[in-house]
Formats: sequence, structure tokens, C-alpha cells
Amino acid sequence: KLIEVSVRLFDSLTSDVRVMIAKVMRLVTFIILLNHYIACAWYAIGTIGGDHSFWMEETEAYLSGDPWAQYVSAFHWSLTQFTPATQNLGPQNVSERAFASLVVMVALVTFSTFLGKMTSAMTQLLNLNAAKWQEEATLRKFFSDNSISASLTMRIWGCYRRQSGWRDQRLRMTDVEYFSFMPKRLQMQLRREIYSPHLKRLPILEASYPLSTMEIPAICNHALSEHVGAPLQEIFVALTTAHEALCVTVGSLEYECRHFIEVVKVYVGEWVCEPAIWGSWTHRGVLTSHASSRWISMEVDRFGLIMRETPQLPMSRAIRRYARSFAQMAAREPIYDVTCSNDDWDTRRRMAENAVKPELMARKKSSSFTLGGLSTYASISSSKSFFSEGSSQDNNGG
Repeated sequence: KLIEVSVRLFDSLTSDVRVMIAKVMRLVTFIILLNHYIACAWYAIGTIGGDHSFWMEETEAYLSGDPWAQYVSAFHWSLTQFTPATQNLGPQNVSERAFASLVVMVALVTFSTFLGKMTSAMTQLLNLNAAKWQEEATLRKFFSDNSISASLTMRIWGCYRRQSGWRDQRLRMTDVEYFSFMPKRLQMQLRREIYSPHLKRLPILEASYPLSTMEIPAICNHALSEHVGAPLQEIFVALTTAHEALCVTVGSLEYECRHFIEVVKVYVGEWVCEPAIWGSWTHRGVLTSHASSRWISMEVDRFGLIMRETPQLPMSRAIRRYARSFAQMAAREPIYDVTCSNDDWDTRRRMAENAVKPELMARKKSSSFTLGGLSTYASISSSKSFFSEGSSQDNNGG
């Protein structure tokens, strides 16, 4: 039972440092438990008594009659058999001496194993930063060998530390080789758990999420990907064609546009280039990674193909209505790569609610839906504008 709990605990740890600390704590716990049982046996031998003398007589705890003090004396004796510590107690008869000899042999093997594993765990803990220390040592040697000025050296160190923070980003799914060998169902479940919270930041996907049957897993598995940005990296520039929309998951981005007086900051959970999802879109400005940042991108061609492959499903019909409404809004007023005001977000939320409302009302009237089949998504490649095709399949104007 204890081994099973230990395995579950290790599986739940996500930090290398915590794993190393847990390994050390497991070794210490094992030694304490082993010494506890040895102390209990030593305590029992010392209380049997008989015609001959016994070790308990040599302790003050025996005279006081305190069981707790007697146990502590036995536990202390047990610990000294495993370590080079001193102890004023010793065996007083043949039985105690035989038991003490057996404990010494067990301690010899156990403590050697414990010491080896403890050394290995501490070495692994130190090696977690070994690569970084080696790189810093190489930099210092380079500065010294080439007599680099102090001012330039400080500037390089400052840049190095900023870049180090970027390189220490969390891992992506593509960084873990094992995930490519996992069963497809597990991969899809993992991607859905990672991406779904970010998808729901988009008003229409948040509103239509309860209607999803197969669309959300398909979007997460085939239309989304993770990206890591370096400081000052340009993600896109003005007058280029947009092929994806993106949502910030870590850090922040900066958007510059000639139509805006100030630079617009894009924070975690905010989407950029939503118009690209609903039709052909040309970037109006420049998006830059302000600090070490991460984002997920939605490939609009794949998203559109998924929706066209499921025209009869409630979520797809709601999204088509929203796409038509978005196109009408874009024809009435200017839109940009980013959503600049709360009023714009409120407008899009109302559009999403209106698009979803007919499907929710239909669900209330009917206890079951006729669900169409999904074609195999493994062959997804590319598609054209989302609402330029297949919109006639929705009789409700989607």
C-alpha cells in the first residue's frame, strides 16, 4: 500500500527539483521506519528480563519507569548502528549480543545503499543547473581571453539573463517525444485539456461550447499548435496575409498600428486576428513579443474545413450564424487585428449569444439530436475562406 501511494505521489510531481526532494524524503522515511522496528525489537529484548542482566538496566529510563523514555533510548541505540555515532548502551547477554550483531550486518548493507542513493539524488539535483553553470563559465572565459570591456560585458550579461529566462519556458507537447507514441485517444484528451480553456476565451466558442459534440476535440487536435516567442520577436507585420489567429497563454505581446496613437498590449487570454477565422484578412499592424511569451495559434484553413465537414451539428450551425454576423459588422465599421475596447467585446458576445440561441431553443424542444458523422480528420490539409463556402447548408441564415 505504501509503495502504491509513493508511486502516485511521484506521478503527480511536475518539477525535477520536487522529484529529487521527494526521493530524498522517501529514503529518509525508509531509514526511520526501519530503525523504528529495530528499536521495538531491541526494546522487547531489554524488557524480557530473566536471571541475567539486560541492557535496559543501564538506562535512567528503566529506573524512572517511563515507557516513552525507554523507547527513545532504544531508538537512539538503533540509529547509532547505522551511523558512526556514539552510544553508552550495549548488549549485556548472549541474546542481546546476537541481535546486535545481526543489526550491524543489516545496517552495513542498508546504510551503504542509502548513502549511494542519497549521493545520486543530490548529484542529479546539482546537475539540473549544470548546463547553465557551464555556459556561464564559458562566457566568463571568453570575456577574459578576449579582453572585452567592462561596459560591453555588462550589456551582454544583461541580454544573456533575459534570454535565459526565455529559454526556461515551460515545455510544449512537441518537446516531449513520448507523446508522439501515446495512443491517439490519450493525445486528443491531453490536447483538449490544454487548449479548451483558451478556446473558450473566444466569444463564439465560449457561447457554443455546450453544443459541442465532436468539433472541439477536432479543433484541439488538428487546428491548434503551441509557439514560444523570444523578446522583441516579430510575430507578424502589416500588409501580410493572415493564416492563423492566436491566443496569448504566457507573457504579453505588443501591437502597433498606424491607426492607433499608442501601442496596444495583448495579455494572457486575449485573441489576436479573429477576423482571419471568418474570411480573408490582411494584417493591419505589427505584433511583437514584448517579453518571453507563449501562445497557441489556430490555423484558419483547418478550422474552416472542420466546420464544413460537420455542417449539420448544432455548434457548426451556430458558428456559421456568427460568421455571417461578423462579416456584416466588418462591412459597417473598421476592425483590426486586436479587439481594442470592451464595447467591441460586448458586441461580439451579443453576436455569439444570438447565434447560439436558436440551437439552445431547439435543444429544449427536442431531447435528442440527430448527429451527423465526422469524416476522418487525418487527411485535413487546407481550405478557403470559412463563410465563403457551405453557408447555404444552414437554413437559419448561418
